[in-house]
Amino acid sequence: MPLWMQHLLAVSIAVACGALVAWRLWRTLRTGQGGAGNCCARGCAGAEPSKTPRIVFFPAEMLTRRSAGRRT
Repeated sequence: MPLWMQHLLAVSIAVACGALVAWRLWRTLRTGQGGAGNCCARGCAGAEPSKTPRIVFFPAEMLTRRSAGRRT
């Protein structure tokens, strides 16, 4: 393969990659679609948080039975 064709191929690949990155960046910043710009901490597309009950864990020391009149 001639040297000028190798250079042309390398430059065209680099330009194509740069164009793809620029296109994704444009879509993410301007329209909020595609890329990493459309998800947030609550999930993608602003999904409602689930309605699961809150689970609280107690240490084993708090699970002992106490009498009503005695406090330690």
